[in-house]
Amino acid sequence: MTDERIKKIKNIFDEYGLIVKAAILRENKVCSRDIMKLMDKGYVVKIKTGYYCWNSGFDDLNDFEIVQSIIPSGVISMFSAAVIHEMTTVNPMDINITIASRMIKPKLPNYPPVELFFTSNDNLDF
Repeated sequence: MTDERIKKIKNIFDEYGLIVKAAILRENKVCSRDIMKLMDKGYVVKIKTGYYCWNSGFDDLNDFEIVQSIIPSGVISMFSAAVIHEMTTVNPMDINITIASRMIKPKLPNYPPVELFFTSNDNLDF
């Protein structure tokens, strides 16, 4: 893989954000072989199947940002919300996310650990 190709792929990450779905990469003519080569060279980190992060920005992400990008329709809730708003000193073991009960349960990443809660759509409408 040439340096020019790596720069083009880096520009895709710059345009779409630190975490990019594999579907977006495919739309921009980046095949799975390219992704594997970038992972082998240390340019890209696999967050979970279908989600990738440019390695230089990975350290800047916190666990909440990773989960929010993987489950964009979810709401950070319970102790995790209390941590964000500095309302507790408890450090929860999981990131608590609430999703609509009718939503298909998303495949969760190995890290960070996520605990899902379900509620009606009415409770999530703002």
